[in-house]
Amino acid sequence: MKIRKNFVSNSSSSSFVIALNKQYTNEKLFEIIESKLNDKIIKQIREEFDYESDKIFCDNLLDYYAHILFNDIKRNFISNDFYLELNDWLISASELGSEASDSLLSYLLYDLGIDFDTSVLKTKATSY
Repeated sequence: MKIRKNFVSNSSSSSFVIALNKQYTNEKLFEIIESKLNDKIIKQIREEFDYESDKIFCDNLLDYYAHILFNDIKRNFISNDFYLELNDWLISASELGSEASDSLLSYLLYDLGIDFDTSVLKTKATSY
């Protein structure tokens, strides 16, 4: 009989890259984020809540998520002293985990597999 003497982990992790165009504006970045959230998350919000009777709540929740994601992306460059400048792009890399995280960016890239591919923001996540 085998006896385990240490912890067992089912966790995995994922690396991601964020590229932010140097010419971005906060307004354009927020618009892109809000659009992507509308496409990907509005279905979940509508399934969880009665959208017609809770429209104001659902719209406010979506706006709240967009602001959190916007701040997560900006913080990734501000708190990360190391990023690469390549032509018109600022490029940052980091790691996400499968454990619960307070980062909406982690949830979108790792759990939902959402990538951005626009003229202002590009992301790519890979798991291992």
